[in-house]
Amino acid sequence: MKKYKIIIVDDNWEICILFKTIIQNLEMFEVVSFDNGSKFLEFIEDEAFDVAIIDIDLPDISGYELIKKLREDNFNYIPVVVISAFDDFSHKIKALELGADDYIVKPVNVFEVVIKLNNLLKRQTYLCEINKRESIIQDKTEIIDMLKTFFHDKVYLPAKKLKSEFEYQVNAGIDKMSMEKTFETFKILNEKFGKLIDNYDKLFLEVESKIEKINEKNAQLISNEDIEERFKTKF
Repeated sequence: MKKYKIIIVDDNWEICILFKTIIQNLEMFEVVSFDNGSKFLEFIEDEAFDVAIIDIDLPDISGYELIKKLREDNFNYIPVVVISAFDDFSHKIKALELGADDYIVKPVNVFEVVIKLNNLLKRQTYLCEINKRESIIQDKTEIIDMLKTFFHDKVYLPAKKLKSEFEYQVNAGIDKMSMEKTFETFKILNEKFGKLIDNYDKLFLEVESKIEKINEKNAQLISNEDIEERFKTKF
């Protein structure tokens, strides 16, 4: 089972220990903690993570600045939960407007936080699966468009042109066509059909490659039942 990496940014070591003790007992979570924002920002430059739990009142960088930076960088999809002693409405509104997904007032109930983390991660997993399915649909649409374009450009248009050439020759009278003209006509036919086969081979390989990628994406899809089972909270 995948372990979700949760980062806690709080200068209160008791909070960090409390979260680590309880959350890491759940098999699906791994907890990393930092006592200031600078260490957190340095860490995420090279390390992936799934959720950030951030205090507003930090010794160096405010939690607001961290939220803003996360949303401006490549972490817009990462759930962010704020934990803070500030319980007035203005702080909650500011954090949520900057992009926080939830705001919890201290003292926190860790079990409540775990349930909220579960819900956020479940929602994120659903969104990822929806994006995968949309990507698969897009890939299939591209294949259909490729085949339509191929048929139109390499089959329909050449056939239409050849038909016009033959109709012209018939109307002009067979007796007026020399052996040389007949030979040239068949030469053109052979050249066109030869190129058609070459183009088909290239297209077939390209389509085959796209289908393999679609199959790989399909194999990675998670069912709704699997998602629900993964995020069952067991204390």
